[in-house]
This record gives sequence, structure tokens and C-alpha cells, in this order.
Amino acid sequence: RALDGFEADPEIGCIVIMQRTMDHESCPLIEISPDKRVVWMNDPARDQITGHPTLTVSGGRLRARNRNHEAGLQAGVDWAIGQLHRHLPPSPPSRPARAVVMGESSEAAPIFCWVLVEDGKILVSFNDEQLLKRRMAIAQGMYGLSAAQAQLAKHLAEGHELSVAAGKLGVSINTVRTHLQRMFDRTGTHSQSALVGLLLSAESPTAR
Repeated sequence: RALDGFEADPEIGCIVIMQRTMDHESCPLIEISPDKRVVWMNDPARDQITGHPTLTVSGGRLRARNRNHEAGLQAGVDWAIGQLHRHLPPSPPSRPARAVVMGESSEAAPIFCWVLVEDGKILVSFNDEQLLKRRMAIAQGMYGLSAAQAQLAKHLAEGHELSVAAGKLGVSINTVRTHLQRMFDRTGTHSQSALVGLLLSAESPTAR
């Protein structure tokens, strides 16, 4: 209809295109259904999933390469399903995320992925540097870790063995082992996998 001073022109229209911001994220993202069927993945995920040490796509579903770790992946998906129900109507601006430890490397370094919830979708991610930094910063305050201990934990979460972490920190292997033992004492954990899993599960109160 005509508006004040203007005539309606039936030949003028517009098209609104909404593009998924997830397409442009640098870390791998895989959208899955509640039964772990792969719905979508971004380019980094397509490039990296084939060589991932613990995750694979089989029969159209996201699976753990080692059947012993399938239960952990399923527990992460079950958590995400619970989050979807919990956050209806709309979920909070930040992505709820849970770290899932999927085993250890040959050097006993933990290997993990993230299960996230965003816009009513279940996402699985790995190699997410920004999320790793945020969780480690929260864990540092929550468990009273020193800066050196927090850096060591980050290196372990990135899959580095103790000798490599020592080199990156510029300290001796004995100093690294001392830092590790103190983190075990502070958190009540007894292995690198359990330690990293606990620290990456740290959430700020507003994110719960």
C-alpha cells in the first residue's frame, strides 16, 4: 500500500540472505544430531577429521576410533541434549561447552574434543584455541594455579609431552614435574588426563 508521499511499486522487493557465521570459524566444527549423525561440518573439520587420532565419521555418524572411548563421546552428547532442554527458550549468548577426554597419546598426553551447544544445535569441535584459553583462565582462578602451572596445563591440553612443555616454559623437566604434582595436589587428580579433563570443565558461574 502507499505510504505518506510514496507510491507502492509492486516490482521492487528485497532478498535477505542469512549466512552461518560458523562457516567462517577457524577451528573445526561438526554439527551432529542427537544420535550422532553428521548434519554439517565446516572446511577445517573436513580437512582435519580424516587424520584425527580419536574421532572418525563412520556410516554417516561421528564415532570414537577406539570403542573404549565411545561412552565418553556419548556422555558428552547426552549432556548437550540436556542443555538443549535446559535452555528453552533461547540459549545464553555464550556457547555451553564440555570437554570430553578421548584417550591419551603415546606420550601419555590427553587427547580431547569439545561438545558445544549453540542455536539449538549440537556441535563437536577440536583444536579450539580460544575456548582452551578461556577455560584455562577460569581454571587458574578456580584452583589457585600459578601462571607457570596454568601454562603447563595448557601445553598438556595441546598434546605436548612433559619434555616439550619444559622446553616451551624454559625450565627443567624436574621443575615441570614439580608443577604437575602441585596441580595434582590442588585438584585431587592423579593423571594428566584426569587433570586436563577437570581443568577444561571449569566454568564461570554465569555460564551454568
